[in-house]
Amino acid sequence: MVWLSVSAPFVSAAGNTFWTGGGVDNTVSGSFAALVGGANNTAIGDYTFIGGGELNSAQGDYAVVAGGSLNVANAKDTVVAGGRTNQAVLYGAVVSGGHENFNNGYDSVVGGGYNNIIAQVGVNASKFVTVGGGTLHAASGYGTSILGGSANVVTGEHTTVAGGARNTAGGIGSAVSAGVENRATGAW
Repeated sequence: MVWLSVSAPFVSAAGNTFWTGGGVDNTVSGSFAALVGGANNTAIGDYTFIGGGELNSAQGDYAVVAGGSLNVANAKDTVVAGGRTNQAVLYGAVVSGGHENFNNGYDSVVGGGYNNIIAQVGVNASKFVTVGGGTLHAASGYGTSILGGSANVVTGEHTTVAGGARNTAGGIGSAVSAGVENRATGAW
């Protein structure tokens, strides 16, 4: 027989309603924030959510960490679905899973993999960037994408590397479909 223990919502002196389901050493605050369980997790901000895991942090309004460990969603509307040591840093950033992925792009996605980075270029934030998976990718710019492979780089606007290894696409509208150490730069 399985018993389910559910706690009632808590209302703070400031009038904020939040909920914690259990676990150990968790911190939750903000209007309608929820933390279901796990250990040493922190959910701070209005409508934040942590499902479980350990040492996770959701610290922006509507930020979500579903589970895993050492994951951070620390801006409004950011999501880390799971994995380990992943970070979603700017508005609308998503990391679906994997290990040691870093998303510093607006409305951008890292699907998974290992040690992939969506980076800011100078003072300009990356926007609408996608890294599907793979390992050791670096993506920045506007509307750029890396679908898979390893150690690929995209910069500029609307550039793509579909796969392969150590390929680079930069400029505007350039693409590398696959292979090793190919370069596509310039405009269209």
